[in-house]
Amino acid sequence: MTVSPTDPLLADLKRLDGERFTTLLFAPQGWRAGLLALYAFNLELGRVRERTLREPMAGHLRLQAWRDALMAGGAGIPLLEILLGQGFESGPLLGLIDAREGDLETEPPARLADLEAYAGATGGALGDLAAAFLGGDAVACQMSRDAGTGYALLGLMRALPAHLAQGRHHLPQELMPQAIKGPSPELCRAVARVAERAADYLGRVRVKDVHRKSRAACLCALQAKTHLKRLKRAGFNPFDSRLSIPATRPLALWWGMRR
Repeated sequence: MTVSPTDPLLADLKRLDGERFTTLLFAPQGWRAGLLALYAFNLELGRVRERTLREPMAGHLRLQAWRDALMAGGAGIPLLEILLGQGFESGPLLGLIDAREGDLETEPPARLADLEAYAGATGGALGDLAAAFLGGDAVACQMSRDAGTGYALLGLMRALPAHLAQGRHHLPQELMPQAIKGPSPELCRAVARVAERAADYLGRVRVKDVHRKSRAACLCALQAKTHLKRLKRAGFNPFDSRLSIPATRPLALWWGMRR
């Protein structure tokens, strides 16, 4: 099964998750359709909250609808039919759905460990699934999980202003017990602590040690390292406009792989 340039899933991924779209370009041609379906599924789950901001219960119902459809074999849901047809098992996919229940919480996580667990269950699990689908061994899967976790942690910090506008954020209460009203030294220190943990995960990823066939699953580590550098230059201020610049250039990823 091949991916057509006019595939609506591909268009949505390129428009709404451009960095993951770029990593898809480095996957073997014959495996891109399955990987695209996985990333599109993740995108749909990630958009549940923003689509149900005014009706929180509707978010839970949407996630339950995905569970029910998956447990029913995906019949009638093209995206699920592709995923299951490509060999993805329902168990890990259900895990991705369950993890997104955290998006519907109104309170931030209590501890940094809770935030790491969420990042691991979303971005980390996604990386693990992608690597396994591409035939990666245990090393590739673990590195892709670490890459996805670090990428997710930094993504949540970069998205903090946008999330605040939606009435929520993911900065742990133990790091930032007071309300966030804008840039402050306390906020920057808290974000720096999360970035430090993200750097620990990214430091375990050695892209060159992953077989080329499954390497696309961990390339988000290179993108995350670019975001980490920018965050440091911005003094860990998530409101700095420079953080909105994506790290999506295929040439930059290719050069990172070469290095």
